Amino acid sequence: MKRVLYDVPRWHVFLHRDARGLDTASERDDPVRKFEDEVFDRLYSGDLEPLPEGVQNRELEAWAKGVHRACEELPAFHRLIAECRGEPILAGTAVETLMAELQPHLPHDPHEKAPENVRRSVGTACAKASKTIEELRDMADGLGQVAFRAIPGTGTGGGGALPSSSIRALAARLESDPRLRRIALLSGRMKRIAAAKRRLKLRHGADEIADIGQGADLSRLLPSELVKLAHPKLRLGFMRSFVERSALEYVLVGNASLGRGPLVVLIDKSGSMDGPRDV
Repeated sequence: MKRVLYDVPRWHVFLHRDARGLDTASERDDPVRKFEDEVFDRLYSGDLEPLPEGVQNRELEAWAKGVHRACEELPAFHRLIAECRGEPILAGTAVETLMAELQPHLPHDPHEKAPENVRRSVGTACAKASKTIEELRDMADGLGQVAFRAIPGTGTGGGGALPSSSIRALAARLESDPRLRRIALLSGRMKRIAAAKRRLKLRHGADEIADIGQGADLSRLLPSELVKLAHPKLRLGFMRSFVERSALEYVLVGNASLGRGPLVVLIDKSGSMDGPRDV
């Protein structure tokens, strides 16, 4: 679809409007809404197809060019693209955050250019959007058994993927309920830490000799075993014990810092508790 400066695929426009609960797109859309479609497409796909000079929207062309240029020059915006690529819910959330920051800079005149400090505003908006996305991921992890299955990074959720309307409703509930939001953030971070611990493989060290055992590790064989190689009559006996993994060798042990063990969660909602009992 022809937007302000770029031709955005209809499917991407639909995903944008569906992720944010907006009206269906049309050619009569407000120029600002068309610009939001372009920002969504940049975040969702990472690429934009420019329109020919003659068919670009003259009403917002100068301002949109300045903002798009500021986005292209900012590394923070490219990091935001990497976080949102292929995820319409995250891209829609980022667009809302960006446009909220750019609201004071919207042009009053159709041919007004973007202000010089718009790059600073875009950078601030990118930082806020990244933080919002991170919190959304944490809350999605925390409520993985309840909902948010459509959010990336939440493979523990039960049931199928939720429609965008349900995700928006749950996100609104989390936004308006500080207690539920706090619980979701805390549990999401706990689950991330637990998952990281499961992926961490401890590499056993070899710091000191602890015992003598049997095996076939050449680097740990006792000198009394290795000296057999120098005697013609003992060499075959060594070869047999080595193949059978019964040669004498040192047993080495190492020290490694371990975690505090399994995570135990206790929820005490009795009257003696102080503060929000659920949290």
